[in-house]
Amino acid sequence: MDADLLPVLVRIQSGLDTDLRTATLARDAGLSESTLHRRLREITGETPRRHVERLRLERGATQLMLRRSTILEVALDNGFASHEVFTRAFRRHFGQSPSEWRHRQTAGDLGQHDRQPGLSEAAEGVSLSRTRLIEMRSLDVAFVRHIGPYDQVDGGSWAHISDRLAELGHGVDGLPLSISHDSPAITPPERLRFDAAWTIDLPLPPDGGLGQQTIPGGTFAVTTYVGPFALLGLAYGAIAERLMAHADAIAFGVADGDFGGSVEWYRTGSMHGQAVRGSSSEPAAASIDPSLERLAGGDTRCPSSSSAMFPGSTRQSSM
Repeated sequence: MDADLLPVLVRIQSGLDTDLRTATLARDAGLSESTLHRRLREITGETPRRHVERLRLERGATQLMLRRSTILEVALDNGFASHEVFTRAFRRHFGQSPSEWRHRQTAGDLGQHDRQPGLSEAAEGVSLSRTRLIEMRSLDVAFVRHIGPYDQVDGGSWAHISDRLAELGHGVDGLPLSISHDSPAITPPERLRFDAAWTIDLPLPPDGGLGQQTIPGGTFAVTTYVGPFALLGLAYGAIAERLMAHADAIAFGVADGDFGGSVEWYRTGSMHGQAVRGSSSEPAAASIDPSLERLAGGDTRCPSSSSAMFPGSTRQSSM
């Protein structure tokens, strides 16, 4: 993917409630509308208008499942002018109204198209820690983007990023991250967005060959999972069910604010560049990695376990 178009994609994902008309995006990117139309279609398979509308609808669908907002609030939060406009577009895309969607969905559907056995039923030795809420500082990251099924992400992406950062004179002692922007329960496999990322302390040059984005700080629900990568979707479903079942939870922000994804990091092997997408081959009891606390305080050293974070808000600190 051409790195010079990544700022446009970041602008779209972080501003779904703002003016994202093709003319506006093209002007801000210094491109003609026809050039932006052609290049975005080459990358996403969609026109700019269709790409923006789909992301708005999919984020709205996630919010309907996981938040207590009214349909009007969800509509306005995703750039739709009214309840009626949102409902018409939602029905065209999903074949049902927002209220019907909300009624039929459950938090456990977040990670799977079809109902699957629970995580505890799927395999022996799989472990999921308690879910805790911690305050995380904002993180600036360099990244490369994959569009397509999550299990087809190039495992060499993190090595590519670290090599390029070294060429640009940046240190490579940051934290390798994975950012999953979409739920496979909502987004078709060929449209899933995944960023292999690396935390950075200094801005990247415009011609650096990498994208740059900011993961906003705030309250994150943090859970450590030990087990095979193939069961990670079930782990996400279990985390979502915990949060939604918690009596004092007042919001769950998989799609809140300027950041619409979940952040993951993985156990690493020899640590100079490449993060391993997976987990320990010897299952052990999962516990929250203490390096998360250091990260919240400003340390970006790589943790040694497989962890996942959801942005959110609640009155309790653990569950």
